[in-house]
Amino acid sequence: MGIDQYGHTYHNLGEYPRKELLSRLGYKKAEKMYRDKKDGSTVHCGYVIGRFWIELYKIEPFESRRRVGELGLLSRLKKIEKRKIV
Repeated sequence: MGIDQYGHTYHNLGEYPRKELLSRLGYKKAEKMYRDKKDGSTVHCGYVIGRFWIELYKIEPFESRRRVGELGLLSRLKKIEKRKIV
């Protein structure tokens, strides 16, 4: 996924996002865009294509696993048992 400086999004860029963006925007050249990190290193973060500065993102599905154990299921069962006894 890419987002330009105006907030427009570019989805389904595939395995070769540079090629796909050039095709969609109708340009032939793209320059790499870099960002400085807090530790002083520099990383490639997107492309400058024509007047668009497009930053690329890798989107992954969100999965959350619930922790079941002494803190989860067992503590709930103990609370239920206490309610029944009282």
